[in-house]
Amino acid sequence: MSEGGSSSYVGPLAMLVLGGLAGTFLVMHLRNAPETGPGASPVAVPGPVAPKGPTPADLARLEKTQRQAEAGRLIGEGNTALAAGEIDGALAKFNAALERDPGNPKAEVGAAAARKEELFSKAFARAQELYSQRNLDEARKQFQKARELKESPEVVAKLNQVEHDLWLRSGLEAEGKRDWQNALACYEKAKALLPSPDAEKAVARAQLGAQVERSDERRKTFAKHFDRATALEKEGKLTEAIAAYRQALPHTESAADVQSRIDACERKQREIENLFAYWMKKADAAADAGKVGEAEAALKKAAECRPSDPSIPQKLAELRERATVQDMVLIPAAEFSSVPEPGDGGGAPRKATLKAYYIDRREVSSAQYKDFLDANPSQPAPRSWLRAQPGRPAEIPKGQEACPVMGVSAEDAAAYAKWSGKRLPTEDEWEYAARGADGRVFPWGNEFDKEKGNTIESGKGGPLPVGSFPEAPSAFGLLDMAGNVAEWTATTADFEVKDPSGESRIIKYGVLKGGSFLLPSRWARSSTRYLENPKLRLPGVGFRCARDGAEK
Repeated sequence: MSEGGSSSYVGPLAMLVLGGLAGTFLVMHLRNAPETGPGASPVAVPGPVAPKGPTPADLARLEKTQRQAEAGRLIGEGNTALAAGEIDGALAKFNAALERDPGNPKAEVGAAAARKEELFSKAFARAQELYSQRNLDEARKQFQKARELKESPEVVAKLNQVEHDLWLRSGLEAEGKRDWQNALACYEKAKALLPSPDAEKAVARAQLGAQVERSDERRKTFAKHFDRATALEKEGKLTEAIAAYRQALPHTESAADVQSRIDACERKQREIENLFAYWMKKADAAADAGKVGEAEAALKKAAECRPSDPSIPQKLAELRERATVQDMVLIPAAEFSSVPEPGDGGGAPRKATLKAYYIDRREVSSAQYKDFLDANPSQPAPRSWLRAQPGRPAEIPKGQEACPVMGVSAEDAAAYAKWSGKRLPTEDEWEYAARGADGRVFPWGNEFDKEKGNTIESGKGGPLPVGSFPEAPSAFGLLDMAGNVAEWTATTADFEVKDPSGESRIIKYGVLKGGSFLLPSRWARSSTRYLENPKLRLPGVGFRCARDGAEK
């Protein structure tokens, strides 16, 4: 049979097959021949028999065998061509083998190998082209693609070359930004991939740059810490200054100079600590002796030694608290009932539940009020005070420093109380502190005595220094609660007034208690109340302060 598929030609193998078939037919014919010789039965001799030819199945098997043999030959030639790198020829041989013997596994494997080799060759060639154009990123992709198709030393070497060149490029970019550390890392990676002269030079160059950079950075770091330490030392923050100097130490060649600054700070720190201990001890001694002003001055000196010490503000707050209540009396909580005396103007009887509170032992003096005005220049002065010139605090009338301040409105009194950390007492608080639990008429008892209070009957004709009647305290030890000056309270009451047309209206008036040197004794009774416009600054009217307090 020819390669073109004609059936007119029978090859040698077919001849052998046909010859074997003929021999088989001959043997079978002789076995079936009649016996001859003496004693043999006479048998009729048949005529000659024509031999049978090959069947179509025999011929098909024969043709398949011949095609497989031809495919085997082509596969061998394809493998030889593939080994020689003749990709196109190998692929043609493997395809021809598959035409003769479709599905032949060896032919399929060979064809796949040839196609893969073809893809590898194209990828490698493209990568080479891209590399020659210095398109390194795309060249790397193509070399990686070729490596995926076939792991070959040549591809690995080329890929390392590309990676080497890419790291050199990255190093140059970092070097252009003066980022020597990053540049050095890139160059060292390039050198590890391919120890080329370019990589060696680049590493040396980056090492030098990094060294210079470290030296510059060291100088900058030293200057930053040293300048900060110097500033802190000037501010007196010695602990922080010492820490900053120690941070500067590793970044200088002049460590001895820096250490001397540290030693000087530590000496000064010890001196300040000794001074701080001295002032704190003095403050404690003054506070224990009740010398609040002296104790506060000592604490301020201690604060200069240790400005950030949290204990000093706490001690100052405790001291000021002590000063605030130093001349105050703690009134315990109570159920209070007020039954006004006839003519008191106190209205109906009142009942109140009072929580514990502090109240000033004495009325606020003019000297105390001046401290308030000095701290608050915009606050109006009492009408009787002299003002040397506009914009400056008014002066206390001569000889009135220790007398109760008067000529102040209820609003003025409330502002002073707030400034001093206090408040005005309510009417019930004031009255209970004056009358006590036994409900006496006057602070000292139920009978008036002109020698125990500065009313009009005493004939003094003006205010007396606060605390002028120590022999006539209230039940709780308060002084001047009858006479001297009337005192504003925080309580207000409705007051009916009529305008010129006869129309009446209700306004809020402040409640005054205690009488004054301008009024007769009936106004000095503790239950007496009288109302005044809280905005008016009246002669003979002053105040004392109160504040909330827990019963001890």
